[in-house]
Amino acid sequence: KLRRLDEWNEQRRSHAKYYTSALSKSELTPVAVHPDAEPVWHLYVVRSTEREELQKRLTDEGIATGIHYPTPLHLQPAYKYLDIPLSALPVTERVAQEIVSLPMYPELTPVDLEAVVKTATRTSIGVIN
Repeated sequence: KLRRLDEWNEQRRSHAKYYTSALSKSELTPVAVHPDAEPVWHLYVVRSTEREELQKRLTDEGIATGIHYPTPLHLQPAYKYLDIPLSALPVTERVAQEIVSLPMYPELTPVDLEAVVKTATRTSIGVIN
């Protein structure tokens, strides 16, 4: 698989560029990327204050999502020794409740990407724009 890594990374970058552009006018907030960074987009994570509704809508259309790293680091058992209490980092804790990973893999087609965006931006009253 290493022989295809550069190609796959470029495909994921292309997919991420599409998502970022297509979601720019929606209520979903993509993860910020430093201008000097060149991510490989192992995950494409967005924030939504209506995460459960978003996941249900996508699941109902056969589109898988994920919640990667749902527990903030300061609340992980491995960091218990730091004795950082719940609510000590409210922004981190809120974000952990809002993040959801959209489909991201090299083989996504333009039709797949469009379906994800259309479904993700559809609300009960229509499309967010």
